This record gives sequence, structure tokens and C-alpha cells, in this order.
Amino acid sequence: MLEKKTTMLGTMKKNKRKIPPEFLPTKARQAGESMFGFQKDKVLVSFVPKRNKAVTLVSSMRDSGVMDETTKKPEIILDYNMTKGGVETCDKLCVSYSVSRVTRRWPLAVFYILTNIAGFNSWVIHTINTPSDEPQHGILFLKNL
Repeated sequence: MLEKKTTMLGTMKKNKRKIPPEFLPTKARQAGESMFGFQKDKVLVSFVPKRNKAVTLVSSMRDSGVMDETTKKPEIILDYNMTKGGVETCDKLCVSYSVSRVTRRWPLAVFYILTNIAGFNSWVIHTINTPSDEPQHGILFLKNL
């Protein structure tokens, strides 16, 4: 991915065997504590927002454990919080304006999902490329598409 200048940033579930036990939530870790793990071009971060909770992220965007001075959080956490809304918005709109039909054939189900995402992406591109006072509503755009 890095050869094509594509990076990745996301959370990991706590039940994955690849996560070292030190990165999991324990009572010994205090709120605001961060732990970093480095491997080649990847960083694993475990941040404790409150006691007995830990957020684990993996990133290929950064290769250092830089902390933000004002919030005392790792910059990887701040990057994630700033960009996570796009995926949730896409999922929400794909469910609202879905072209999917009930099927038992998995290739057709994958096709429906890809069609939903392609429709959403084309609406986003259209909205960005046509500066107007009133953007076209998503459902009207998809009907015209």
C-alpha cells in the first residue's frame, strides 16, 4: 500500500491474537496513558481514555509516537477522530438509499454493496465539482443516476 502512497488508519478489536497483552485494558493502566508499538512502517497505539478502557489503533500514516501537547493524546488518535465520520456517513446513506435486493447468491450481494458505495461516491464527487447554493439531495441524485 505504501508503494502506491496509500495509508491506513483504524481501530482493532481487543480479541485479536496479534495484539500484545500489554496493550489491552487493565486496572493497572491509568486514564490518559498511551503505549506505542513500532514495526517497519506501522504503529500500534493503545490509549486509555478512562480507567479499564483501552482504544487500540493501527496506522501506517505515521512512524513515530508523537503526542499532542494540548490534549495529551497521541496524534494518531486525533487523526482517527477527525476522519472516522466519513465511513459512518457512507454506511448510513448506503442503507438509506440502497439498491439491494434479497438474494442468496453472494456475488450478487457484493455487487449490490459496491453499487451502493459507487452511487454515494459519485454523489460526493458531483457535490464537490458543482458549486451551487443548493446541492442536489442524495435521493434525487441517485434516481437520476
